[in-house]
Amino acid sequence: MVISSFLLIGSAHGQPRHKSAKKKPSPNITWKKVKFPGIKATEFTMSKAGRIDLFMDQSSGLFFRPLTKAEQNCSSLEWQWKVDQTFPPVALSDKDKGDRPVAVHVWFPKGKGDKTNGLKNFVGRLLGYKIPGRVISYVWGGIGLQGEVIENPHFEKKGFFIIQKPGIFNSKVWINERVNFRKDYTKIFNSPAPMPTHVAISGDSDNSAAVARASVRKLKFSNSETNSKTC
Repeated sequence: MVISSFLLIGSAHGQPRHKSAKKKPSPNITWKKVKFPGIKATEFTMSKAGRIDLFMDQSSGLFFRPLTKAEQNCSSLEWQWKVDQTFPPVALSDKDKGDRPVAVHVWFPKGKGDKTNGLKNFVGRLLGYKIPGRVISYVWGGIGLQGEVIENPHFEKKGFFIIQKPGIFNSKVWINERVNFRKDYTKIFNSPAPMPTHVAISGDSDNSAAVARASVRKLKFSNSETNSKTC
């Protein structure tokens, strides 16, 4: 287990031929992969439709992107995921064992009174990303009950796991998820949620010395838990 507990893409009609339609600039939706030093990298493959497939072989890794301004003003996140191959669940609170086949993370800036960890920030810059201030991680895996909140042992009260699907949950079919990350933030940190900064996906099996396969698709932000209106 590593720091990784910290994871979507015309022509104009009715325009006179002598005028060219102005194209709106595309939002910054570039996904980046993070490989951790000394650890075999989890493979992330993204299709044109936005499906992300994860392949773990005694590996760990992170796949992330910044949020658009519209997404930052949203309150909910929804997606579909499945796990085609996994390993026996382990305790997510165990710093040396806490693997899971897939997790979806929402990153936030640091909160009031949070201390800056210079070493982690330095390591993050070397790896090509900025270490988030606070993190909520929605996990498929681990020992625990659905909805259980577990402190991330690598983030010292700044990162928390929420078990969406326990490790004993077995399904090779797509499962729908929808979470209100603003409400979750308020419950966990006892303060209003600031603007989120990134979304990330991770998959870890390095400490379990296992092979696992998982997928995430139809990831989108919305403004309601019951309304799928995309931001």
